Amino acid sequence: PKDEPWAQFLQQFDSVEHFITSWLEPDNVKRNLHFLPQHEFITNRYGAIGLDFMGRTEEIEADLLSVAEKLGKEVQMPHVNASKRNPYQQYYSERSRDIVAEVYAKDIKMRGYSFDKDVP
Repeated sequence: PKDEPWAQFLQQFDSVEHFITSWLEPDNVKRNLHFLPQHEFITNRYGAIGLDFMGRTEEIEADLLSVAEKLGKEVQMPHVNASKRNPYQQYYSERSRDIVAEVYAKDIKMRGYSFDKDVP
């Protein structure tokens, strides 16, 4: 498959931390669409968001129900493979957090996320 070289490339990193601190930078993320900032996909050439709704993974059930209601549909979302996770900020070192915050600054701001320790 087309992404096989990228899968092999990623295997050289022994952790997400290693990947972020060794490779993640603005020029590199343009090399593969999996790493492109999300605003590249949802904004038009004038920088306006071209969507009328953006859900959040952490609110997926409520967001799915909201969309279904707007469409006049009934849906159920079973809980499969549910797990308890810490706030995402806890998965980054200070160095990796700073890199991700720089590379994806526009996405983070656009979606209202934060690396502040007090924000879940």
